[in-house]
Amino acid sequence: MTNTFRFAAISTVFLVVIAGAAEATVDQGDFTSFWEGISWAVVTVTTVGYGDLYPRSVGGRLVAMLLMLVGIGFISVPKHASIAAALARIEGDLAEVKARLDEG
Repeated sequence: MTNTFRFAAISTVFLVVIAGAAEATVDQGDFTSFWEGISWAVVTVTTVGYGDLYPRSVGGRLVAMLLMLVGIGFISVPKHASIAAALARIEGDLAEVKARLDEG
């Protein structure tokens, strides 16, 4: 679980930096600096979406769509891992209960 969370966190930070830099490069008229691109990427990947900055070009919108889709996937990875671990514990408990019932 810890490694999965660490991978998702590092990947998300990497994605935010890359997407922010790409957006600042593609939509230079709307994103005047690298840090505005990063700020927009953080707001986008966390699904807050203030609406003060947004891509207007086709290339910028493609970057935004990719960021949203991949960002949602990274956020769901730790949840999936914790659900899988919980299901494994439940299956083990159920097998133990079944074994006890078969004995009695």
